Amino acid sequence: MLTQRQRSHKLEAYRVQQARLAWERDDGICQRCGRAGGEVHHVYGHAATFDETFKMHERYERSDRLLTLCLDCHRCCHNQAPLIPKDEIVEILERVLREVA
Repeated sequence: MLTQRQRSHKLEAYRVQQARLAWERDDGICQRCGRAGGEVHHVYGHAATFDETFKMHERYERSDRLLTLCLDCHRCCHNQAPLIPKDEIVEILERVLREVA
């Protein structure tokens, strides 16, 4: 059985790997406005604590649930006006995934 510290390291490595995959898939470009991307957004939320099972983290952290956004668009996904509706972000992610399939 893994210790809390080992689970944390394993999760962080997985997060970095999946974020890198999403970033590369999106060519480091904001998939909403086309500017240089600065962050990777969790379209469907993310696991809140390291205490949750790794399986839950795998579900939330997968690259097919992440989208590269510029800092401004990412902020607007998190309650900064003008708020970007979640359904718009979901549609963008679905388009991106269709294009790479």
